[in-house]
Amino acid sequence: MSQKWKPLKQVGVIGVPFEKGQKKYGVSVAPAAMRSAGLIEQLREIDGLDVKDYGDIDIPSCHEAATVDNMAYLPLVSACNRSLSNKMTQVLNDGRLAVTIGGDHSIGVGTVDGHYSVNEDMILIWVDAHADINTNKTSDSGSVHGMPVALLVKELSDYWPYLPTMDWQVPKFSIKNLGYIGLRSVDHYERLAIEKYKVPTFAMEDIEDHGIRTSINHILHVLDPEKKKPIHVSFDIDSLDALEAPSTGTSVRGGLTLREAIKLMEIIHSTGRLRALDLVEINPAIGNDSDRKRTIEAGLCILKAALGFSRRGTSPRGATDLPIISASFKISSCLETKQEKESGEEKNGMRAIADKYFSKISNIESKYIINEGLSKTISNLLQGKVNAFPLYKVSLSLDRKPVKIPWTLDLASPLDDSHYKKKFKYLKIKKVPAPGN
Repeated sequence: MSQKWKPLKQVGVIGVPFEKGQKKYGVSVAPAAMRSAGLIEQLREIDGLDVKDYGDIDIPSCHEAATVDNMAYLPLVSACNRSLSNKMTQVLNDGRLAVTIGGDHSIGVGTVDGHYSVNEDMILIWVDAHADINTNKTSDSGSVHGMPVALLVKELSDYWPYLPTMDWQVPKFSIKNLGYIGLRSVDHYERLAIEKYKVPTFAMEDIEDHGIRTSINHILHVLDPEKKKPIHVSFDIDSLDALEAPSTGTSVRGGLTLREAIKLMEIIHSTGRLRALDLVEINPAIGNDSDRKRTIEAGLCILKAALGFSRRGTSPRGATDLPIISASFKISSCLETKQEKESGEEKNGMRAIADKYFSKISNIESKYIINEGLSKTISNLLQGKVNAFPLYKVSLSLDRKPVKIPWTLDLASPLDDSHYKKKFKYLKIKKVPAPGN
């Protein structure tokens, strides 16, 4: 019998301000930009979600000399990922879903390594325009953000030379637990590796043919037919079309729409097995203000979809009805007439009628409920009746224009039409200040 999985409601957010896995300035600013855009606050608005911000990881400086052909900044990449791996392990052991905000995609080494140390049976969904499975021998750029998958999978460990400073990371993750979504810029040897190891892959042309739901469901079924393995999603923002996320360093036209990406993450969330999520390669230094805003908003939408935000909306917890406007009131010492001054006898008679009904309310400062059934509710509280052509009205002084509420005291003598307009009256109610004000 398979384990019953439920979405984790406890989330830990890790920031990784690191950009040495590629050559463009700015991607290290993304964690701060995402927080400034309301990342933590928006996640906490998701029903029932407990969000803890673990802050940014400490990225130690590395002075060790390590020169590897066609691998730029390897010592720094290694130091960052070692620190990140430890932080990932901490967050997961705290019983939280680990959300990592990069940074470039070289940080995938640290997130997957840390996750694997806790859940060795994890599967990895790599959502990206690029396969990131180059070695230093097959890479055209020498940037490590194009190599993290090749560094992680044990099947490719023999294709690497000795990597100084990387002794802490031993490739243990199997390529048999890897799947790709969104590919559309794949190098020749990357394609060879995908075909050699039969990695389930839905490139953009496959998604266009089959749709996003069929694509991700097929990958999940191939990697985990018994539906019992924890899921790690590593999401590169460049998997989205450049029109959806222009502020990224290696954008490629013809990518996922934001709607497809949201649906993808909603489907993964619905499995209940998501345990780690990376969002990488947002670069606020690229493009104008509109580009930055569009890209960051896209990233927020993806994260929220993965963590349970519903586009249908959610009912407020504990509520069974629509909200009402409520206030406390008391009777004033006088009655007002609208058309003419009434005689003392008439006023006293009206007051006597009102007092009879108000005396039945145990606490005159109790709340009179005001909603769409405004007239009826107050009349019921005062044991009056609602008529289409009322003899009296109650004027309620709120923090807006007075509301005229039709109601009739059943002991009031009816007036004929000739007196109706002349003796149309208001019972004045004053607001009682709330205690402590």
